[in-house]
Amino acid sequence: AASTATAASTGGSAAPANSSATLQFIGVNQNGSQTGGTDFSGGVLGDLRILVNWKNLSGTHAQRLELWNPNGFFYQGFSTEFSGTPVETRLPVSGTWITQHSLFGAWRVEVYLDSQRTPITSGVFVLTP
Repeated sequence: AASTATAASTGGSAAPANSSATLQFIGVNQNGSQTGGTDFSGGVLGDLRILVNWKNLSGTHAQRLELWNPNGFFYQGFSTEFSGTPVETRLPVSGTWITQHSLFGAWRVEVYLDSQRTPITSGVFVLTP
């Protein structure tokens, strides 16, 4: 189920101590084909689908996803309320600041649950020219 960015909230249910999340990256190429993995070509990538799969979590929660560019600077954040899994965030790549300013290299993604200050999971994807 696709999600839309909304204001962050604390959610309606407490997160169990054993809740966890995993990240999956899927590149949507400009020709419409899709490629999974962690390495993508900025020359052919249209959008990047960032999927967060939650485990041992029920009720309504808020997910905050932060993107950090290869230079270590904060690029963009997304907040999504959800009650199911996976939660999808779509990052436009082609024709954006990313390709216009050659922000190629290793990007870090951090995922937070509700109002937690420590990421529940993080991951890296690589954009090459």
